[in-house]
Amino acid sequence: FIVVRDPDVKQELAKAMASRWDKDMSKNGVPLENRQSLIRTSVKRFTNAPILIIACLTMEDMDKYPDKRRQKIEYIMAVQSVAAAI
Repeated sequence: FIVVRDPDVKQELAKAMASRWDKDMSKNGVPLENRQSLIRTSVKRFTNAPILIIACLTMEDMDKYPDKRRQKIEYIMAVQSVAAAI
């Protein structure tokens, strides 16, 4: 987990995420006005929160499998473990 308290870091993270989200919503045909409203709300949530707790996942210590099916299952197990920790 990463705990973010610094207002500048929260703002920087929110803006970076908003930029990517805006591009994704644009590709999905979401009108500009709707995108801007959603982004403003999201950035406000990030920046007004006293702290952000960011859950992280790495596959570094997970088992490695030669086939895609089992490797995907291992990834799903890792995601579920992070979700359970939250």
